[in-house]
Amino acid sequence: MRINPYLKKIFLLIKPHNKILLYSIICMILVAISEGLIPKIVKDLLDNGFGGEFKGKVWQIPTIIIGLALFRSIGQFGSQYYTNSIAQKVSHKLRCDMFYHITHANMQSLSKYQSASLINIVIFEVLQILNSLFGVLIILVKDSITLCVLLFYLLWLNWQLALVVAVILPPIALLVTIIKKRLKKLNKLQHEFTNDSAYQVEQVFKNIKIVKSYNTQEFENNKFSHLSDMLQKFSMKIAIASGINQPITQMLSSIALAIVIGVAIYQSNKTGTTVGEFTSFLIAMLLIISPLKRLSDVYQPLQRSLNACEHVFAILDLSLENKEINKTPLDNLNIAINIQDLTIKYGNVTALENITMHIPAQKHIAIVGSSGSGKSTLLQVLLGFVPIDKGEIYINVYEQKEDKFSLTTKNIKQINIRDLREYISYIGQDIILFNRSIAQNIAYGKEIDDERLVLSLKNAFLYEFVESLEHGINTIVGDSGCNLSGGQKQRLSIARAFYKNSPILLLDEATSALDGESEEQIQLALVNISKNKTIISVAHRLHTITHADNIIVLNEGKIVEQGLHSELLNNNAYYAKLYNNSHLE
Repeated sequence: MRINPYLKKIFLLIKPHNKILLYSIICMILVAISEGLIPKIVKDLLDNGFGGEFKGKVWQIPTIIIGLALFRSIGQFGSQYYTNSIAQKVSHKLRCDMFYHITHANMQSLSKYQSASLINIVIFEVLQILNSLFGVLIILVKDSITLCVLLFYLLWLNWQLALVVAVILPPIALLVTIIKKRLKKLNKLQHEFTNDSAYQVEQVFKNIKIVKSYNTQEFENNKFSHLSDMLQKFSMKIAIASGINQPITQMLSSIALAIVIGVAIYQSNKTGTTVGEFTSFLIAMLLIISPLKRLSDVYQPLQRSLNACEHVFAILDLSLENKEINKTPLDNLNIAINIQDLTIKYGNVTALENITMHIPAQKHIAIVGSSGSGKSTLLQVLLGFVPIDKGEIYINVYEQKEDKFSLTTKNIKQINIRDLREYISYIGQDIILFNRSIAQNIAYGKEIDDERLVLSLKNAFLYEFVESLEHGINTIVGDSGCNLSGGQKQRLSIARAFYKNSPILLLDEATSALDGESEEQIQLALVNISKNKTIISVAHRLHTITHADNIIVLNEGKIVEQGLHSELLNNNAYYAKLYNNSHLE
């Protein structure tokens, strides 16, 4: 029999906990045996307990019953405890592994996911997998053994009546086979609508101001109502498909019970079947119904687990960036960048075409152009977020040790991308802040040095504001920095770049969304941080880059001009047109 590949992977994760799993299975066997002994005790009690061999031994049967109950209780507790222990350990490892893959996956792999979908998979579906699988394991082990013990007892007690019980097994198996294919399809569709509904809630919540300002509440409500309605319909279809299993099973069991009673009465008249034998057989047969029903229903939770496994292991199979990182000291490093015949495509659309440029160490290079000309794409390439389709990028590292200089040149494709990012500080238009303290946001991922922190705040013109706060640097900035203004958030991102102190600074329209006063403060902060740095800035407001050492002008992914601000204005070509238009805005 071919084992599902996802189950194989789960088994490999469970393998280190085989000892605990063995304890759990032993406990399940104890429970199964205790359930199988109940009919035998009832038979002995009815046939021998009242005036038979137990006469004068008043406490023997009650003691056996209490002992059996204790035996069963210990087994139930042990099986639940040990299976939950493994489930929690494995789910913890899966969550950590998935989070690792999400943080280390390349951007192309992550782009196909919605954040709501990732949250659902990492937080909820992992536990669903383990809970369902171990629920299935308990059913398969405990109920299968219970079923075998009871069937063996029935055959030993009365094989003719036992054959009647066996008649109901083929119809139930056939029923499960018919239903399972439909359940698989419905579960997959339900999962998709669940993710879509969660994403709709997240999108509206994140953009609630836009929703309200455009009076689109009804539009968004109708969209969510449609998704919720589809989710409801598929949930009901699943409920019908899975729910029909139980009544049919019960109906078949009732028919078998009626036949058994009829046959038993006939046998009693012919062979003198005792009350104890018949009652014991009847109890054993009734006890078979519950494990048999659970075994017949086991496919649905198993299928849900396998559907969830598909999404979990898809994350674990994401293509990763380079894992290792060399902690190269950043002091006394100057970095120059040479780009040769660089071409970048998004599908069939060319974003950059045959770009060649030299970015000298400790110089400011500005990239300008109309929207969609490929400016930001160039920065994304340097950060390793976008793959290179054609061309080469060379990184020249000038390192000073005492009075000696050394030069190292490497192709960006041969450089560990995480090492390269250690050289880069990035400040974008969309400021990313965590719902943590000001200090934790500035020293992000590094140990907090108070002296260095204060210096970063002062250079970013943020120190006085932070000092005026009740909790100072320990103030929580809120979700995405919601407790700060746009200018404060931007200056906080500059303070973070100051703290990192990397030799390369990438600025992606860092002031385009600010008012004039805030922009002026940001420009002063940028002057401070730009000292002794190699700077590549993308600008929409062209008056912010007039002091650049070289301005490269892009149009439709190609370089059309480059030079100093004054030279480009004198050329009276594309840059002059952009500059004049920007003054009219």
